Amino acid sequence: MPTIETGGATIDFAVVGEGPVVLLIHGTGGDAKTTWSTVAPTLAQRRTVVMPDLPGSGATVDDGGPLELPRLAAQIAAVADAVGAASYSAVGFSLGAAVAAAVAADNPGRVDSLVLLNGPAGGADARSHLQFELWRRLRERDPESFARLWMLTGFSPEFVEGLPVEGLALAATFPISPGFDRQADLNLRLDLGDSLARIVAPTLVLAGRDDWIAPPEVLRRVADAIARATFEELDSGHFSILEAPERLTRRIEPFLSAS
Repeated sequence: MPTIETGGATIDFAVVGEGPVVLLIHGTGGDAKTTWSTVAPTLAQRRTVVMPDLPGSGATVDDGGPLELPRLAAQIAAVADAVGAASYSAVGFSLGAAVAAAVAADNPGRVDSLVLLNGPAGGADARSHLQFELWRRLRERDPESFARLWMLTGFSPEFVEGLPVEGLALAATFPISPGFDRQADLNLRLDLGDSLARIVAPTLVLAGRDDWIAPPEVLRRVADAIARATFEELDSGHFSILEAPERLTRRIEPFLSAS
């Protein structure tokens, strides 16, 4: 996989397909491969799909210090430069949606279209603090309970009900990136400020109807703050990429093509 030295980090990224460039940006605790493996092959049939690993994930290496949204956005924009993209689309999931939004706000002439999937949700309110502090505490003290919490709050009730009871222990074992704590800490401090108001690209805000992590009502407010945004709900939980990848791709692809 190629890498680029930028902003104090060596950013690792994957590239598949040919055509207009689309950046896919993963969320907290994930990486490019585990997050986008169900979506990238379809998108790559018509476009060049670029999937960077955020600091703390995959093979990306940095100084290990606290993460800051402006620096992450600059690093991801530098990846687009590295693949020679004069303009590009950006799709961000969860924390990656906040990064994608910041990229679009800081590069208004280059981002053709933007998809914010199940995020961003700022960390300033009491609910977000309860959630992300619980994540960090459980991840440190009881990783298995943390994984089970992610299952209960990250997937729709119907999806979880359909899992075999005897396989729950295995199903609750998520691969979590080493930089999870740093990424969760950024969620606690996440403040988009005036970034949403500065986004000029056509934007699709997608919310999981059963998302307890980034509830639809929160994402509707995100869409309201973006001038050219459309808000839609998906019949899924937070991890729609895993729960409903075909439905998700069928919604993303036409939007990117029309923008």
